[in-house]
Amino acid sequence: MPEMTTVYDVLENETLKEWATFMSSEYWLGLKEATWSDAAIDCLSKGAKLVEIESSAEDNFILTLAMELTRNVWLGGTDMTVEGKWVWQSTGTLFSYSAWDTARGQPNNYANQDCLSLYRPYGLTWVVLLSTDKMAHGTREDWQAGKSVIECNKYMFLNQLYCDVTFRVGMKEIKAHKYVLASRSNVFEAMLFGRLSETSDVIPIPDIEPGIFNAMLRFLYFEEAEINEDSVTGILSAADMYGITELVNKCQTFLETQITEDSINYILELASLYNMHELFQKCQNVIYESLFVSRKVFESQSFLDLSKDCLRELVKSDRLPLDEKTIFDSLLRWANARCSTEKEKVDPLELRQILGDLLFHIRFPVMSFASFNKDIVPMKICAGYGPPYRRTPNIRVDLYTGMDHHEVIKLNGGCVAWRLAC
Repeated sequence: MPEMTTVYDVLENETLKEWATFMSSEYWLGLKEATWSDAAIDCLSKGAKLVEIESSAEDNFILTLAMELTRNVWLGGTDMTVEGKWVWQSTGTLFSYSAWDTARGQPNNYANQDCLSLYRPYGLTWVVLLSTDKMAHGTREDWQAGKSVIECNKYMFLNQLYCDVTFRVGMKEIKAHKYVLASRSNVFEAMLFGRLSETSDVIPIPDIEPGIFNAMLRFLYFEEAEINEDSVTGILSAADMYGITELVNKCQTFLETQITEDSINYILELASLYNMHELFQKCQNVIYESLFVSRKVFESQSFLDLSKDCLRELVKSDRLPLDEKTIFDSLLRWANARCSTEKEKVDPLELRQILGDLLFHIRFPVMSFASFNKDIVPMKICAGYGPPYRRTPNIRVDLYTGMDHHEVIKLNGGCVAWRLAC
């Protein structure tokens, strides 16, 4: 059966009943008065669609038909969904052919015009026409009737309908609806309706990229979270900043799927920074359950980026399968990376101050005496304390050589004394 399309006069009241044939399609001239949406509906009732011109030959044929009409003629093109993105209404596909009246600046967005027509005053060239009030009512019924609140919010946000607040994010302005934002975030509620609410016409949003801010708004409006490796850190930061717990949880769920021996330090730090305890524990379990993974984590370059709080939680556990010498060397490497001096030989006092209570979680007593005496003592980080060390952790090590047996006594919480017995 040949494809049926319709050329539709937007103002006349007569009806031309005959179909005209071009190539493999049939065309019908609808002359009764109609808005663009009503014309599209009428075409559907006839098993047809508003004409979608795909070649210059078809364009010339349609112009010949349109010459029989007296006013403007609707075609099936629109940019209702995305401003400036012109598609054919029946398929949503972009134009492969166009004949815009570029000499008159077409297409434009004057007064929110969004419907394609052949414009009689300009010689039936391609021109965008303004939606009429009647058409606007029909469109509202289409996107509201039978739709959920989320579906309606999505339509209003994507089509920028009835927006009442504007944000400047970087160099871009993003419009939204106060009631939606305030209903989903207590931070937005305080910003927009609190005692110290913003009064400017355009509210600046610092420290967030436009794409991240827009992704956060999309979640608030219709709970779509477009989270990937590139966006998760920014979205997590924004969600935490604006108190959007559900989006934080979405980020946590995504990060759980990304845990590998190469990414675990980064995810561990994010979990610590944003108090995602379950995610932190899952990272710990991965480290503690494999000697290979734990060794790779502690020897990696990313280990140097971990915070002190994060390290403390890692090394204090009895489940960590690494030997104390490896833990000590890794912590020493971490401290060296934070030293302010550029000297070849770092001051032990500075290292000790940086390590602080992390030293208390290294189980020196489980090391052999020979290893401790050979590997740890020369570092002078655990040296006896005196006036220079009054502001550092009190770690005293008394070594008595020449004995085969020893006992270990813990003093004052972190103070460790080695006392060899006969």
